[in-house]
Amino acid sequence: MESEPKTQIVEQVAIVVVCRDDHVLVGIRPDGVPFAGLAEFPGGRLQPGESWEEAARRETLEETGLSVRVEALLGTVSTRYEDRILELRFFAASPVSPAASPREPFRWIRRDALRADCFPPANRTIIEQIQKGHGQ
Repeated sequence: MESEPKTQIVEQVAIVVVCRDDHVLVGIRPDGVPFAGLAEFPGGRLQPGESWEEAARRETLEETGLSVRVEALLGTVSTRYEDRILELRFFAASPVSPAASPREPFRWIRRDALRADCFPPANRTIIEQIQKGHGQ
């Protein structure tokens, strides 16, 4: 008797690439979460009834203290895990108040200092786009 395939949960996650001049907003993933210690862009799961852009703005404000203007979709990446599928949508954004400082652990990093191997694998193609100047 064959077992029925497990239904996989799809989690939708808005990731925000906040750019200011030639800098990008980057944080470090905390202990106790997947990919702890690696770099990350602000972002998180969509709430019921929330649009991707609304989630991008809300998550950036919650995590960094910065209000942003979401400008464009940079790309979509789907990653399959044993028990779930993550659908990640990466958005370009800019701070509403460019002089405002983000909360720790986020800080402004020069675009040319981004290293794809310092981020979770799903971020790599987006980082290549950023390094080429896309997402400004």
